Amino acid sequence: MPITFFIIGVCIGSFVNVVIYRYPLIMLQKYNSSFNKISLSYPASHCTVCKNKILKRDNIPVLSWLLRKGRCRYCDTKISINYLITEAFFGFVFLFSVLYLYPSVGILSVIAVLILFSYLYSIFFIDLKFFLIPDVMCYSLLFLGFIFSYFNLIPISIILSLSGSVFAYIIVYVSALIFKMIRNIDGIGFGDYKLFAVGGAWVGFFNIPYLVLLSSFIGIIFYLLNKAFRFSSIDNLNYLDDLISVKDRVIPFGPAICISIYIYILYLFINR
Repeated sequence: MPITFFIIGVCIGSFVNVVIYRYPLIMLQKYNSSFNKISLSYPASHCTVCKNKILKRDNIPVLSWLLRKGRCRYCDTKISINYLITEAFFGFVFLFSVLYLYPSVGILSVIAVLILFSYLYSIFFIDLKFFLIPDVMCYSLLFLGFIFSYFNLIPISIILSLSGSVFAYIIVYVSALIFKMIRNIDGIGFGDYKLFAVGGAWVGFFNIPYLVLLSSFIGIIFYLLNKAFRFSSIDNLNYLDDLISVKDRVIPFGPAICISIYIYILYLFINR
């Protein structure tokens, strides 16, 4: 079973690479008509430089990148190591999840946690790179939290899941509203409200204050690191001009929320 989960993990990691790269472009098509029509399945995987279609034998997760030494078969363009890292990371997360969680919580609960991880990983990097949090991902995770809590696959009752999502959204929305009244600028994006609601659905009503505090703490660390290394910036994302009005003051908060949700759900499982 562990090896099976590792293989499944690297395959899902490969698909997540596609989601992270393509889904923001799908979202941005409605804001910028110059974007080429694209979906998660169209066009087929291809080199972004020479446009040649990637052969099936060059599209095997982890293995193909290593065999090709991270180079395109046709134009020898270097392929980002981020693809390899994501695939390998997913493989090891899936492997360790089944090794350390399965004996105590059951395979269906392990699958629930891995689904959460896959969504949060995608949201993390989409928000980090594009300052966007896809509604479809938030709503999917929200309802999955309700479903998994109803069937006792996560350590939260359905009542606490439902009340937690509502409470999380309200408390963050009110806090942001007060901040805007005082400072006259937006302190948090609309996608972050929804992501906190997702967190509430997964960790429950009584854990919302801890989730908010943990997210804020991680957000501060993220802000300081970003200020030092400038790894996330919207300076060159001109298509966001109409969406974000105060460029220099904006950093993505979604990554901090994603990390916090995942840390807290693992904590709940370990201490159930």
